[in-house]
Amino acid sequence: PPSQSLWEYSMNDDELAHLHLPLLAGDAAALSALDGALRGPVLGVLRAARVPDADAEEVWNDAFLAMIEHAPTLEPLGVGLRRFILRAARNRVYRKAHDAKHVINALILQGTRHDFAAI
Repeated sequence: PPSQSLWEYSMNDDELAHLHLPLLAGDAAALSALDGALRGPVLGVLRAARVPDADAEEVWNDAFLAMIEHAPTLEPLGVGLRRFILRAARNRVYRKAHDAKHVINALILQGTRHDFAAI
C-alpha cells in the first residue's frame, strides 16, 4: 500500500466523496480538482517504483481516464476513486512491462531465426 506521506497533500476521503457525484454529472471543476488531488500522489507512487517520467505520465493519463469511465460503479464514494486509480496505474505499469518483455523476446527470436536461415 502507498505510504501515507504520499497522500499527505491529497484530499481526504470526505473531500473526494464530495467530488465523486459532481464527476458523475460531468462537472469540469470536479474533474480538474480530482486531477489536481490525485495526480501528484499517483505519480509519486510510480516514481517510487522507478517508472520513467514519460511512462508515468502516460500511465497517469490512462488510469485517470479509466477512473472516470468506471466512476459510476466505484464504491464507497471518494475512497473508491483513490483505490481504483492506484490499482489501474499499477496494472498499466505491469502491462507495459509485460508488453516490453514480449517485444524483446520477439526480437530475440527474430534474430535467432535470421541467424539460422544463414546457416
